[in-house]
Amino acid sequence: MSERALWTANDDGLTTAYQLWKSPDNIAPFVLVTTIVHNKADLSVYLPETNQFFFDDVGGLDTDYYKVRATDGVNFSPFSAARRPDPVRPPTCIVYGKLLDLDGVPMEGVEILFHVVTTEKFKSGQFVGNTEVNAAETPAFADADGDWEIELMQGADVQINIPASNLVKRFIVPATDTAALVTLI
Repeated sequence: MSERALWTANDDGLTTAYQLWKSPDNIAPFVLVTTIVHNKADLSVYLPETNQFFFDDVGGLDTDYYKVRATDGVNFSPFSAARRPDPVRPPTCIVYGKLLDLDGVPMEGVEILFHVVTTEKFKSGQFVGNTEVNAAETPAFADADGDWEIELMQGADVQINIPASNLVKRFIVPATDTAALVTLI
């Protein structure tokens, strides 16, 4: 699993870097994971909208604890409180489409059902990368123009079911920000 450690930028004008330390259970000794340079122009480690630096620990577990300390290159701040980070949200794709009847009239309010495909007896879902995806159906509804959209996890093996038009198709959610359903089935 991947864990994202986040901490607020220290804007004291002296901080040059941050050390990120990790413990598997907050009891075992903490070990240095990485040092992140205090560079707000580096968007691979900085989130300007929240004024936070981050590190995605690809080998991180949801039981790991992290703490951070700042440095000016010589001196170190006290450590932050140890905490578990929230898991990194996997990338998603907005799948969209339009529902019209044979006369070209929008099919407002029609339900479009999506669920991950599973071959397991108990329909427990599937793994996409290191993330388990629930097999429960997720609906989308056509608006007054017949347009609909749904956010799905990239890489998921998904089945769409539109009962009103007898459409049942299976597709893999692409690794793109958006995709028209007609290009996937």
